[in-house]
Amino acid sequence: MAQPEWPLAGVRVLEIGDEKGDYCGKRLAGLGADVIKVEPPGGSPTRAIGPFYQGRRDPEHSLYFWHYNVAKRGITLDLEKAGERRRFLDLVKRSDILIDSAPPADMERWGLGPDRIEQANRRLVHASITPFGRTGPYAEYKGSDLIHLAMGGTMMNCGYYPDTHGHYETPPMAGQMWQAYQLAGELAVISIMGALLFRGAAGVGQLLDVSVHQVVSCSTERDVPHWLYTRSPFYRMTGRGAQPSLQPPVLAQTKDGRWFMPWARGEDYYYYLMPLLEKHGYLEDLKSQAYEDPEYATRPEVEEHLDHVAKRFINRVMFEGPWREAQELGILWVPVRRPEENLGDPHWNARQTFAPVEHPEIGKTFTYPSGTWHSDQLAWRTGPRAPKVGEHNQEVFAELNEDDRPVLGAAPESGPTQTVVTPSWRKKPFAINHLRILDLTQMLASAGGPHFLAAMGAEVIHLEWRDRPSGLRSQAVPPAAGREALEASGESNIGEYVMGENLGGFHNDIYSGRVGFGLNMAHPKGKELFRRLVEVSDVVTEGFRSGVMDQWGFGYEELKRLNPTIVYVPQSGFGSVGTYGGYRCLGPIAQALSGNTEMIGLPEPYSPCAWGYSFLDWFGAYNLANAILAAVYYRERTGKSVFIDSSQTEIGIYLSGTALLDFQANGERWRRIGNRSPWKPAAPHGAYRAQGDDRWVAIACFTDDEWRSLVDVMGKPAWARESRFATLDDRLANQDELDALVEAWTRERDRYEMMHTLQTAGVPAGVCQTAQDRVEHDPQLELREWLAELPQSQIGTWPVKQHPVLMTRSPAHIGGRPNRASPAPSEDNDYVFKEVLGLTTDDIEALTRENVI
Repeated sequence: MAQPEWPLAGVRVLEIGDEKGDYCGKRLAGLGADVIKVEPPGGSPTRAIGPFYQGRRDPEHSLYFWHYNVAKRGITLDLEKAGERRRFLDLVKRSDILIDSAPPADMERWGLGPDRIEQANRRLVHASITPFGRTGPYAEYKGSDLIHLAMGGTMMNCGYYPDTHGHYETPPMAGQMWQAYQLAGELAVISIMGALLFRGAAGVGQLLDVSVHQVVSCSTERDVPHWLYTRSPFYRMTGRGAQPSLQPPVLAQTKDGRWFMPWARGEDYYYYLMPLLEKHGYLEDLKSQAYEDPEYATRPEVEEHLDHVAKRFINRVMFEGPWREAQELGILWVPVRRPEENLGDPHWNARQTFAPVEHPEIGKTFTYPSGTWHSDQLAWRTGPRAPKVGEHNQEVFAELNEDDRPVLGAAPESGPTQTVVTPSWRKKPFAINHLRILDLTQMLASAGGPHFLAAMGAEVIHLEWRDRPSGLRSQAVPPAAGREALEASGESNIGEYVMGENLGGFHNDIYSGRVGFGLNMAHPKGKELFRRLVEVSDVVTEGFRSGVMDQWGFGYEELKRLNPTIVYVPQSGFGSVGTYGGYRCLGPIAQALSGNTEMIGLPEPYSPCAWGYSFLDWFGAYNLANAILAAVYYRERTGKSVFIDSSQTEIGIYLSGTALLDFQANGERWRRIGNRSPWKPAAPHGAYRAQGDDRWVAIACFTDDEWRSLVDVMGKPAWARESRFATLDDRLANQDELDALVEAWTRERDRYEMMHTLQTAGVPAGVCQTAQDRVEHDPQLELREWLAELPQSQIGTWPVKQHPVLMTRSPAHIGGRPNRASPAPSEDNDYVFKEVLGLTTDDIEALTRENVI
C-alpha cells in the first residue's frame, strides 16, 4: 500500500495575528500546508496564554501555543520597520494563503491592507478574520471568546434549568477552550478551500471577510428557525439542548459520583433496554405484559417511567459501567468523560486519533490530537512541535534569497474549466460549480456539510426516500396562516400549524441549495440507478451508521470500480474504523464521550451543563465539508480517488487538545470554572444580570486600561479604588466579590445601552443575545445580510441563514445553484432522472409504478 500523503502538500500559508487565527492555521498545517507563523519580536501575545508547562510562565512553555501551533514554522518580523514590511510582502508574493487576524487598523498603518496585499499577489487567498467584520457599526468593537459566545447566541442556549417558578438563578454559560475562534476557523478553512479550487480554474485569489460574530450567530442550530417560523423562545436546560419547552433531565449520576448520559430515544427504547436491565437484575416492574403493546410502551408517561428506571440503574453502577454493553444492544448511552479520559482508548488508538510529538529541548514526548478523520490515503501532519520564537528565521529568509519565483503551491496554473453560474443576488461566479455531490446525508452532523458546499456552487443531489423522510422536516413548522400573519401578530401561537412532511423551518435552513430526488435503495432497479449516478458524480457522502453502504453493496471498492476518481466521505458518530464502529450516536452523545460536555458549566459540585445546542453536530458538519474539500483538492492535483472515514466525536477530542496537554504535562485534570477566563487572565469576566427578566450582558477586562474605563463608565464607585482591586492579579484573587459588585451595577441598567457605552469606552462587552435579538436588534448582522430570503415550493419565501464568510470574487449564496431553500421530497426527480441520467417520461412513469422512484 502506498504511503498516505498530505492533501495540501506544497501549499504555503502565511499566518499573522492572534488567537482569532490560530485554529485556522492549525487546521491547514494539519492538512499538510507549510504554515509560516509571523510573530513580532519577542513572540506572539498568544504565548502568554496558559496553561504553562510545569506552571512556568514563559513564552516557550505555553501549552495553548503548543497545541495551536504544532506543525508550523515560526519567524519574527518587526512590521514597524520598512525593511521588515518589504520582507513580509516578499513572503506574500511566495504564498498561496494569508491568514490575517491582526487588527485591520494596524495592517493599514503598516501599508499592508487588502489592496496592497492583492497588488503583491493576485493569486493569494487572503482570509481576514476580525471580531465583527471589516465594515459596519460594530466593526471597531472589541471581541473576545466570551463576548462572541454571548452576542452570537450560544450562551442563551447553554446553562442550567430555571427554578420551579421559571426564574434562572444561574447565568447563561459560555464554553471554554476558545470555541468562538474554533467555529470561525472552521468556516474560514471551508471558504479558503473553496477559494483555492476557484483559483485553480480562474487563476485569481480573493479576499475572505471572516466575521467571528456572524459565524457564531449562524451556529446555534434550532433557535433561529424556531423564532422565524413559530416565534418560540428557547429554554436553557441542564445537560441537554435548548428547546421551546422544558424537557426532562438527561444526565444521571453514577455510584462513584460521575455523570452519565442514558439518552432515551426512539420507539424501540423499551425493547433495547429490557435485555440490558434483565442481565443486571434490575427490571423493576418492566416484566409487566402491558409493555408488550407498542402503543402502551410509547405513551409519554410510560417513556418517562422507563427513563427513571434507567437512571436508577445508572445510580448503582460505576462511571464507565455498562455503556459498551448498552451500545452493543443499540442503546444511546455513554459516560460523560473528561477530555483526558480518551487518551489510551483502544478505539481512538485504532483510528490514530492521537500522535506523539517530541519536545527534544525538555526531553519529553507528548500525545497530541492528530486529526479529525481517518484515511489510508491522506495523512495528517502531526509535527514537529510548535516553533520557538524566531526559530525558522534563517531557514525561511534563506528561501527568499534562493528563489525569486512565486511559490504557488500545489494548485495548478489552470484547472477544470468552470461554467459561470450566477447567483441571483451577486452576479459573480460560484467557487466550486464544477462539482457534483451525490448526497445521502441525514440530520445536521452530516447534512450540514454539503450545505456549505452547495452555498459555494456545488451541485448537491440529495437522496431522500419517501418512506424514511428526514427527521428535520418536522422541526419549526410554520403556522397555517402563513408568514405575514405570524409577523403581523408577533405571537408564538396564532392558531393551527401546517402539518406535513416537508414544512419544517430547520430542514429549510439546513437543506437549502440542494436538488432533491427520491430513490428506493431496497429495490434492485433503485440500486442500478444509484450506480449510474455514482458514475457521473465527483463525490459521494453519507451520514448513515457504519456499515449501511456496505450492506447495500456500495462500499468504497465498489464505488471506485464504478468511478475510478470518486471521492467518498461518509460520516458517522465514531467512524467505521475501530471498536466503536457500529455504535449509535447523536450530537449530545458525541459531546459527552469526547469530553466537550464536561468542559462547560459551573465548578463542581454542580453537574456539567453541557452545550445547549448540538455543538458537535455543527463541528461534524464543518469537518465533513473540509474533508470533502481536502479530498477534492488532492484529487484535482493527482487524479486519484479518495476515501475518508469521518467521525463526529473525533473532532470533539481535537478541540480539547490544550486540556489533554495540561493533563500530561502537569497532571491537571479538567475542572470547570463557569464563565471565567480560563488561561488568558481577565477580571471581571462573566455574564452579569441586566435590567429585565433573564437579560444578561457579558463583560471582559483583560487589561488595566479596560478596567479603568469600566470604572469610569460605572461612575467611579468608591469600592473600585480599594486595594483588593488595584491590579489584575488583585482582581483575579477577589473575583467573587468583584462579580457581585459589578452585577449590582449592571442589573439596574439596559443591556444594549451598557454594551454600546462600554464598547465606546474601549471595554469588551456584549449582550447575551437570543435568536429574537439577532434577528431583530443586531445592525451588524443585518448589514452583512446574514439572512437570505429564499423560496420553498410549499411554504413560500422565508429567511435562511447565509454562508457567514464574505468572498469577494466567488461569493457564496446559501440558496446555491437552484437559488431556493430546501426541496420538497422528490421535487427534482425529473431533473435527476431525465437530464442527469437521460431517462424518458415513460421510463420514469414505469419506475414510479414499481415503487423505485
